[in-house]
Amino acid sequence: MRLRATSGSQGEESHGGRHAFGLSGETSAAADLLRKSILGATSAGQKDTHAKARLALGDIAHSNGDPATACEHWQIARSLFRELRQSGEHDAVEGRMRRNGCPTDWVLTDF
Repeated sequence: MRLRATSGSQGEESHGGRHAFGLSGETSAAADLLRKSILGATSAGQKDTHAKARLALGDIAHSNGDPATACEHWQIARSLFRELRQSGEHDAVEGRMRRNGCPTDWVLTDF
């Protein structure tokens, strides 16, 4: 499964400030699929897919007015991109975190 989760001018699918998943029922179903993809990606060692799913879940949380959860997902994505040495993706997530007031010096523990 390949997820398309990009930031800002690089193609983020957004419509009028809302995530492209649309209606709340669709958003809920999308979030469920993203969580399942995280489980599969983690089991298969696919950190890139895991990171992109976290990024998308953060976007969903943010669009639903839950900045704390959004920041948590973005932080995990940022850490995974760092591990993968994907500096462009890492920097894009860090920029997103800063724009949305997330702490960028978090150290995550058992989530």
